[in-house]
Amino acid sequence: MKRFQYIVPAVLLGFSMVACDDDDTYEVLDGLDMIVRTQTISEGESVRAAFTPTMTIAYNNLVGIAEGVPVTLNGQLVSLKVNPENGMELILTLPEMTDFTEYTLEIPEGAVFIKDRPETKAAAKTVKFNTNAGINAEWLDKNLTNANATPEAKKVFQYLLDNYGKTQLSGCMSDEAWGTRYVDFITTEAGHTPAVLGFDYGHLASSPANWIDYGDITPVKTAWDNGSIPSISWHWNVPGSEQHILSTVWEGNMVIDSWEALQLTPDMKKTVTDDEGNTSEIGVFDDLQSGQCILVKVKDIDMTRAQGSLKSLSDGWPELGPDGTSGYENGTEYFDIRDNYSLITNRAIVDDIKTNGFVVSGQGYTVTGVYITDGDPLLAYNADRSFNPKNAVTAGTWENEVINKDIAKLAGYLKLLQNAGIPVLWRPLHEAAGDYSNGPWFWWGTGAVTDEDGKVVTTGEAVTIELWKYLRNKLQNEYGLNNLIWVWTVQTTDGGNLASVDQCRAAYPGDDMVDIVGADLYIEGDNLYGLDPDKEFNPEATDQTRKFDLVNNTVKFKKMVVLSECGNLLLPATAEKYNALWGYFMQWYDMKDGEMGFHTYNGASVWNDVMTSPLVRNRGDFNVK
Repeated sequence: MKRFQYIVPAVLLGFSMVACDDDDTYEVLDGLDMIVRTQTISEGESVRAAFTPTMTIAYNNLVGIAEGVPVTLNGQLVSLKVNPENGMELILTLPEMTDFTEYTLEIPEGAVFIKDRPETKAAAKTVKFNTNAGINAEWLDKNLTNANATPEAKKVFQYLLDNYGKTQLSGCMSDEAWGTRYVDFITTEAGHTPAVLGFDYGHLASSPANWIDYGDITPVKTAWDNGSIPSISWHWNVPGSEQHILSTVWEGNMVIDSWEALQLTPDMKKTVTDDEGNTSEIGVFDDLQSGQCILVKVKDIDMTRAQGSLKSLSDGWPELGPDGTSGYENGTEYFDIRDNYSLITNRAIVDDIKTNGFVVSGQGYTVTGVYITDGDPLLAYNADRSFNPKNAVTAGTWENEVINKDIAKLAGYLKLLQNAGIPVLWRPLHEAAGDYSNGPWFWWGTGAVTDEDGKVVTTGEAVTIELWKYLRNKLQNEYGLNNLIWVWTVQTTDGGNLASVDQCRAAYPGDDMVDIVGADLYIEGDNLYGLDPDKEFNPEATDQTRKFDLVNNTVKFKKMVVLSECGNLLLPATAEKYNALWGYFMQWYDMKDGEMGFHTYNGASVWNDVMTSPLVRNRGDFNVK
C-alpha cells in the first residue's frame, strides 16, 4: 500500500485536518463434516501450466489421507500430502500439464477424512479448470457499461481495447493530487511523458483553497489537451465519528469580515440541570474536557477568501495552547474554511480556554454558533474510523448525510471535466479489501456486519459493493456524469500470499458495474533487472504475471486488466512473453520531504528503458481526441 501525502495547511483544524475475510487461523471446528474452506484453483479458473505444479485445498479440520483411493487429473494419478505446518491443508502435486488444455481434477468420496475421526469423510469433489491463461480479445466486453457514455469516453475506451495485448500505455501520478510536479520530473529524467496521468480528489473537503482548488481544472485539461489520458482516484476522507453537541457557548449571527472578532470569555455563564432536576449556573467552559471539540457553525461563506481563526484571549491573542502546544502543526489561527470547522482540544488548550477564553475570528463568513461537542471530526480515509460504510448507504443516518454531501461536491468538480469534454479513468474505493485475512486499510472496506453472536452476516466486501453501486448511481443517474470509465481495483493478497479467485470474485461489483479492472502492486526490490551482483534480485519486482492472471480470472477474461498503481515498473517484455501485457500502468508519485524524485522506486534509467520499449506507448504515440 502506498502513502497518500497530505498538504496540511492550518485550515484543517478538526474539520478537515481536517485538512473478505477468510478464516485462516486454522482452528479445528469440531462436530462438523469435512468441509472445504478454500482452494488455490477455483472452478473454471484458467492457470498457466508452467506456474502451477501444485494445488492446495484447505479444510475445516485436520486432514487424513486414505490409502488406495486414487485422486486423478485427467485420469493421471495425483500425489497427495498434508501441510505439516497446520495439518489442515491438502497439497496436491499435479502431473505435468500443457498449455491450452481443459483439465478435470477428481477427488473421490473418502479420499480425505478427519484425521481424528476417520469415519467422517469428505464428500467427492470435482474441479474443472484449464490452462488458457492470458489475454483473449474475443472474450472482452466491447462497450462501456454506461449506455450514455460521452463520445470522448467511448473513444478512449475503444482505443484501450484495440491496443490491449499489443502494447501497454505508460503512466504515473501527475502530482500528489492536482499538479504536475511528478510528471514534470519524470519527463525531464526519462525524456518522455507518460500516456496516462493520475490525479486524486483526496483533498475534496479543503477545496477550493489557495493550495488546492479542484475547480481549477487546468492540470487535467492540460494533460488531456497535450495527449495524455487522465486517471482520477479518490482517497475519500470522512469523520471518525458523529459529533454531538454537549453544550452551547454562543449562538447568534455575527459577520466575520475585516478581522472582526467574537470574544468568548471564561466569565460567560450557562444553565445546567442535575439528575434531580435542579438548575444552576456555571461558567460555559467549566466542564470542558480534553478531547472534546470546539465546533464553529458558519454560513454565507465567501469561498474565494474565507478564513477562520481560533486564538487565545491571553495577552497578544496568540494561538490556542501556550507556546505552540495546540497539537496542530500550523497553529490554530488563520486557516481556509469551506464549512463548519472544529478543533479537538488537548489539556493545554482546555487550560488556556478556562483561564483566558478564546476568539473566533477570520474573514469571509458569518458565525451562527459556537458549541462544545464530543466525537471525532478529523477527516481521514484509514480503516480505524468509527464511520460505518453500511450506514453510509442507509438513508437517515449521519454517515449517509456525510457521503451525500461529499458526492454532491465531488459531482460538481467532475461536471467541470465533463463540460470541458474530458473523459476520466475513474477509480474510487480502491484497494477496498486490503488483505483478505489481515483486513482492510481504508474505511470503505470495513463494513462487515455481525449478529449478536459475532458471526459475520454481511462481509466487508459485500458492503463495499453496495457503496460502489450507490456512488455510481448518484454520479451517473442523479448527477448525469457520463464521462467516467469505471475502474475497479482487485485486491490480490490473502495473508500476504496470492488470494484465490473465489475471494476476488466475491468482492467484485459485477460486470455491469465495472469497465476496467486493475491491481495496485508495490513489490520491494531495488535491484530491478538483476544487474547489480551486490544486491539480491527479486524477480517479483519486475514480473507480476500471477497477479495479472488472478485479476483476469476474477472477471473471466471479460474486462481489460491494468496496473492501476505500482511502485516498481514491471518489465513489459516479460509480460508480453506470457500474453499478460497490462492495458496501462500508473506509477504512484515518489516524494520525500516535499520533493519529487526517485526516493523509493525505479530511477531514470529504468523509466527510460521502459518508456523506450517497443511494447510501451507514451504521450504523442497515439491520438484519442
